[in-house]
Amino acid sequence: MSGTTKTQSIDHDALFKRLLNTYLFDFIRLFIPGLMQHIDASSLTFLDKELFVDIMGKDRRESDIVAKVRFRDSEVYFIILVEPMSYSQTNFPARLLLYLALLYKDHGLLVYPIVLYSYDEPYRPEPDTIRFDFPNKNVLTFNYEVIQLNRLNWKDFVDVQNPIASALMAKMKIDPKDKAIAKAACMKMMLSLELSPEESSLIAGIIHTYIRLTPAESVVFDRATSEFDPALKEKAMLLTNPWEEKGMERGSITEAQRLTLRLIGRRFGDIPENLEGRIRRLSLQPLEDLHDSLFDFSQLNDVDEWLKSHAEDEVEADSASV
Repeated sequence: MSGTTKTQSIDHDALFKRLLNTYLFDFIRLFIPGLMQHIDASSLTFLDKELFVDIMGKDRRESDIVAKVRFRDSEVYFIILVEPMSYSQTNFPARLLLYLALLYKDHGLLVYPIVLYSYDEPYRPEPDTIRFDFPNKNVLTFNYEVIQLNRLNWKDFVDVQNPIASALMAKMKIDPKDKAIAKAACMKMMLSLELSPEESSLIAGIIHTYIRLTPAESVVFDRATSEFDPALKEKAMLLTNPWEEKGMERGSITEAQRLTLRLIGRRFGDIPENLEGRIRRLSLQPLEDLHDSLFDFSQLNDVDEWLKSHAEDEVEADSASV
């Protein structure tokens, strides 16, 4: 068996875009309540946008959210622009200003810009203003909203009962000694909300992706989740990711296979027998990679194509079981 295993990088911005598309108003309600009180929630429309070419780097941005909404008790519309950023970029404020100008040019509407930073480092605060100043005059002051998750403490959000909070707490400031408790708190909030299976799978996947536990931490996590009330425990049985390192220690990945197959079935319906067999032959790391990739798939054929591109992992799994 090869000493290395292929891994598939996570498109963090795309993952957060899907989360924001699903819970845009919950996001605004959580972080910018002063804006939410002026929005007619029934007026939301996501705009079909062109991919603007950034003249500052020829960077084509696809992960942003552009939504058209109406002011409450008014016929006037405006645009909400949300940019998920998984890294810090020096020239970003200027690029954001350019994007706002292009949106205003194309739609003739006011634009409210929001940036969501989800990286782990650096911890320094990101700028929220760009100014064009001359000795005799300020020509332009451009202010935008910044939510920088690594400067927020997860404990401040643990009681808010908001679906996007249950996901985003996983990227907030967490003391290493609190990782297991924080993960249990994220799961508890998510399980206590009335979410569809697909929504629960999305949030559980984000929690699992960004809070990884050691075997010792998994014991603490299990103890915390064992104290959930019976209804939440029943939901947790279906959604808690069982392929933490403790699963590797037991030498069994049966539960990981079961959960992956369950998620595929919920999203795409019946799974052909030959496809199920190929998934059952995957080793632990490819199973985890497949689980993370499911959130980007739109049809069952995407699973088949993923397996074809990871055929080597099936061979390794078979040879490891001999």
